[in-house]
Amino acid sequence: MAANLGIGVLIGSIPIFGDLFDIVWRLTAATTRLPNSPPGRAAPPQLRDWAFLGLLAAIFALIFAIPIFCDSRCLGLIFAWLSANDAIDDVPVV
Repeated sequence: MAANLGIGVLIGSIPIFGDLFDIVWRLTAATTRLPNSPPGRAAPPQLRDWAFLGLLAAIFALIFAIPIFCDSRCLGLIFAWLSANDAIDDVPVV
């Protein structure tokens, strides 16, 4: 089903040809013809499942933490430079 969806997205993104392909191929019809087996009993989560989930959470946290750290570091350097150069005090008042 994922392959059908991927093919539909890749070819469907081409202007005009993608629209014609979507009409002819009918992604939903091809997807519904796939065998639908009833869900079985799921195995209990193992340690490697939790480790993978923890790794994903750590990567997700880093994706958000790095820009916040860089922004705060840059702002700190800008304010330190402004206060060291007395740029704020040297502005003439009209």
